[in-house]
Amino acid sequence: MLRIVGTVLRLLLGAVFAFSGLVKAIDPLGTQYKITDYFTAWNVSIGDTQALILAILLIVVEFTIGAFLVLGVLRKWASVGALAFMIVMTPITLWLAVTNEVADCGCFGDAILLTNWQTFAKNVVLLALAIAVILLPDKVFSPLRIRRLLALLSPIGIAALIGHCIYWLPVVDFMPFSVGSDIREKMEFPADGTMPEILDFCIETLEGEDVTDEILDSKEAILLVAPFLQNAAKGDSTEYNRLYRASEGKDFYCLTASSEEEIARWRQETGAEYAIYHADDIMLKTMIRSNPGIIRMEKGVVTGKWNHHSLPLK
Repeated sequence: MLRIVGTVLRLLLGAVFAFSGLVKAIDPLGTQYKITDYFTAWNVSIGDTQALILAILLIVVEFTIGAFLVLGVLRKWASVGALAFMIVMTPITLWLAVTNEVADCGCFGDAILLTNWQTFAKNVVLLALAIAVILLPDKVFSPLRIRRLLALLSPIGIAALIGHCIYWLPVVDFMPFSVGSDIREKMEFPADGTMPEILDFCIETLEGEDVTDEILDSKEAILLVAPFLQNAAKGDSTEYNRLYRASEGKDFYCLTASSEEEIARWRQETGAEYAIYHADDIMLKTMIRSNPGIIRMEKGVVTGKWNHHSLPLK
């Protein structure tokens, strides 16, 4: 009986770790942004590259622990790894729940959003599971050779998925700006009186004039989304200019959180002639995981998304 219980708990713990790692791997830049948020809350400076490296390591380790637990390969080491992981994360999420310094922990990316207290409760349960998995005996039924092969492939496969989603875009878009989303609907309270998280979508000219409705009312708008122009891929600027010139009959806007000095430098270095508007950097990073990226909207509905590796004119 104890073996059955131990096996079920091991599979459950492994499945949670593997799922958590998988949804983060689909959106590795989201994990990078979340790590940056944590370090900012701790008043520690961290660069984008360092945050991305930490994000990749976190994802690979978390998914590999989960895969090893599910497969029953190196069970004791995987169990100890899961326990160590939870010993670190549980106090952090307690601090997060008490201080609310970061909006959510990002433990399941944007696939499943939990409150900070829900996250802490979840981690307490996982910590107890990790302890139980170490103490209880269990049993594995499938051939060891197959399990070892799958275990070897798990970190390789998750690393390949991370690389794909960084170079292109997430293979599954959990963001509120996914293709098919009606942005105006997400900015309004529903008629049934429910209280969802209302999307804060606001675009302003450099002089501070609100042009949100102008963009949402556009029959076809092309948005060049670049949260930080100083870090954008300037090498593709000729493609952005070409896209702008080819967008006759469409409204073309560049959305950024950069300062007016950076905007002026961008215009000078790239020869940009399109309108550049201001928006919140968090909103822009939520719109598309690329700096810059292209979004096409028709009457406020997202109809297409591309990053600088897959521009629609290439």
